[in-house]
Amino acid sequence: MSRVNLPMKMHKGGSQLSRWPAAGCWIEFRMVVLVAAVIVCSLSHAADLTYMAISIPTRDTNTLAADLWYAPPSPQAKPVILIQTPYNRKLYRAGILPGYAGGGFPASTNYNYVIVDWRGFFESSPASVPGYDRGKDGYDCVEWIAAQTWSNGRIGTWGSSALGYIQYQTAFQNPPPPHLSCCTIQVRDFQTRYDNYYYGGDYRKEHVETMASLGLTVPSIILAHPTRDSFWVLAENQSYSPDRMHVPALIVGGWFDHFPDQVLRSFSDLRQSSDAAVRDKHRFIYGPWTHGGVGQAEQGILTFPNVTNLYATEMMFWDYTLRDMTNNGWAGQPVMEYYQMGENIWMDGTNWAGIPRSTRSLYLRAGGLLSDEPPGSGEGADMYAYDPNDPTPAFGGSRFAQRTADVAEGPQDQSTNIETRADVLVYSTPVLTNDLRLNGSMLVTLYASSDRTDTDFAVRLTDVYPDGRSIIMTQGIRRGRFRNSVATATLMTPGTVYAIPIELQNLALTFRKGHRLRLVISSADYPHYDLNLNDGGPMYTNGTPLVATNSIFHDAAHLSRLDFQILPDDSDSDGLPDVWEADSFGSLHREGSGDCDGDGLSDRGEYLAGTSPTNEASVLRIDNIRMLSSSELEVTWQSVTNRHYDLLAATGGLSSVFIPIATNIGVGASHATTNITPPDGEAVFFRVQTRL
Repeated sequence: MSRVNLPMKMHKGGSQLSRWPAAGCWIEFRMVVLVAAVIVCSLSHAADLTYMAISIPTRDTNTLAADLWYAPPSPQAKPVILIQTPYNRKLYRAGILPGYAGGGFPASTNYNYVIVDWRGFFESSPASVPGYDRGKDGYDCVEWIAAQTWSNGRIGTWGSSALGYIQYQTAFQNPPPPHLSCCTIQVRDFQTRYDNYYYGGDYRKEHVETMASLGLTVPSIILAHPTRDSFWVLAENQSYSPDRMHVPALIVGGWFDHFPDQVLRSFSDLRQSSDAAVRDKHRFIYGPWTHGGVGQAEQGILTFPNVTNLYATEMMFWDYTLRDMTNNGWAGQPVMEYYQMGENIWMDGTNWAGIPRSTRSLYLRAGGLLSDEPPGSGEGADMYAYDPNDPTPAFGGSRFAQRTADVAEGPQDQSTNIETRADVLVYSTPVLTNDLRLNGSMLVTLYASSDRTDTDFAVRLTDVYPDGRSIIMTQGIRRGRFRNSVATATLMTPGTVYAIPIELQNLALTFRKGHRLRLVISSADYPHYDLNLNDGGPMYTNGTPLVATNSIFHDAAHLSRLDFQILPDDSDSDGLPDVWEADSFGSLHREGSGDCDGDGLSDRGEYLAGTSPTNEASVLRIDNIRMLSSSELEVTWQSVTNRHYDLLAATGGLSSVFIPIATNIGVGASHATTNITPPDGEAVFFRVQTRL
């Protein structure tokens, strides 16, 4: 509530009040990704499809087992979606969607579907040939399908994870399959890279063992190359072929996936290096999803709004690409859409790396503080003991593990079972007084020492809610011997302080006002990453575990810190702060000059007034004019935090000029006094207006 007391001469005829216009609005949700809900349980129930078993011949005279799904009574010539799976095609018959299908499957009677068992898996096991390029099978499947009477010769592909990787292998064949028209690739990049199996030099134990259980890799081969040696350089070079992509691709990723940076990079590479005829046709969608939860709202203990209609968007892509539905809206889709968590909105652009951002740092300080201000001298260090026999457990985050009840993935609360441990250090910002719009890459630099010749340093970044929950949003780790390079191991000298760089995965997350940002530091995240035995010996062998006493330094000479990128407050330069715009409209697609409720006040005017642009009853109005004495008048109105106001008066009617009589009335100033002497015989009109 704001008041202004005005000593004044007032005509006995009274005074009148001029109401400053304010606004309401109908809400226009422009959710480009989210068109219509498609949540299905099985192909047969999803779109009235049935199936028949078929066999697909390959160039080496083998055959692959497959199912053809179609609308009864008999298959007709339609576009075909090809799915190649190592997870048993027959599970689709029962409505079990393997291969981490997430929230459903884009099924429609406008398409036929062919689901193929990979060579060497399930009913295609007899076709097994060691080292055979499954991309050749993909080519053979596409071209065989195109020649069938139930195909119109236009083939698209779909799938997540391994089902996404084989799409790249199929599309990258040289020459490419002539009848392949598009790819829909979820949570997978196209390269075989060292960092797919090691993070900061640490073995991704959970990930590799899960892949091995699915028959997709051999751990002994991975463990034989713990550094980025010539084996990995060759694998990375041989698998880097974005120039071989000749069809439009829709790439889908998730912030809680274990490959978020790799998927971001793969899309950028496709946009830069694929066939020039299709570079501008690729599209990218990045949501708040785990590897196995693509298209779902519930992730860990959080529920994200407006994220469940991914498969309708994929159907739109297919209709545009495979059925020539050029007026279905796909042509107007943004090149890139990503979900800014915290604000819970979809934002768009053309290139992840090209988003306008600024850089900011938060410094570790004494007392568990994370501060904008760097430390001075004498703050010392914090110590903890890491025991490989009792490692800090993994709990949530970007895990990829066998999906069992005891494995927690995605955003999970660390406050009770992780942060209370003696082998953990916690550093938190004060309660935020403004939203912090984190967006992009992050690097934690720890100035650390150990009494051992090798140890690990793990970091979890959490969003601390007002109720005390500390929810992990991303994480990273670095092995001490790989502090300088993952290609060369250099053991630590006990007691020597080293700069340990720990890259955190890219993220789009707004820490809301009232929350805190927290770093949780330990030396294990097990079994997400394998243990460091602290002995400095050969890794991943049955050595003798040693307890390590590790120290984190934070003083003027050792600036342990988090460096990160943030979005501007108004990224689209429309005069509306993004957070306010997102909270008000559910997107950033309003313009500041617009007036969505038609009440005469622009959207920016609503923001300045502190009123709701979605409720026409929400207005900035003068609530009361009260005579305090014969010469003093009190004017009262509702005020808003962080706004300043001007009070204006006019004596010649509403059409006359309003003159400021009290200006820059700010927060904490409930009264302002000035003297005006209006001409006798005229009413006085008052107006309140806001300023930043």
